[in-house]
Amino acid sequence: MEEWRDIVGFEGLYQISNLGRVKSLARYVKHWKGGESFLKEKMRKICKNQEGYLSIMLHNEGVKTTHFVHKLLAEAFVPNPDNLPLVCFRNGNNEDISLENLVWIDSQNLIYHTNFLNRNNMEEFVIEKGIPIPEKELKQKYPYNLMEVGDSFKLVSIDNKDIVRLQTSAVQYRRRFNNDRRFVVRRISENEIRIWRVK
Repeated sequence: MEEWRDIVGFEGLYQISNLGRVKSLARYVKHWKGGESFLKEKMRKICKNQEGYLSIMLHNEGVKTTHFVHKLLAEAFVPNPDNLPLVCFRNGNNEDISLENLVWIDSQNLIYHTNFLNRNNMEEFVIEKGIPIPEKELKQKYPYNLMEVGDSFKLVSIDNKDIVRLQTSAVQYRRRFNNDRRFVVRRISENEIRIWRVK
């Protein structure tokens, strides 16, 4: 059965259901010139960004803001007794916003979920943050040797220091195997980094 709850920070304006649908509530809206008009309850359109995340634009007092649906859903339905800051997908699929697939995590125990397509099948790399890694393993931690020009993979991370770590590991890989491969690291969202091979 579908259950609706207020969206945190937009109480009385928007609600989200346990199925991930969003609606604006019926209400009167005041005009800046005076007077008011009645807005009917309406289902809101959910969009998908280029990384596959479902997002929606919400309005409050003339200000428009974009929000990830999985974060709104977790805030409304997934208990967070430890007040953790991030929402992660258990199966690594950012389009699967079912409640059982969402979990609150913190930056110290962040699990990186990333898929890299090699030439034969899809491999899943699960990397735990904060575990000391010997130097030799660090150089081989990421699948640089499988990548062709234009290939990329992404990691879930909120720490900007991870960008430097990834750049360093790419340089170490290039020097170790004496090749001219080049990689670019960019932050693509508040909790994701993507790495491209450009040469």
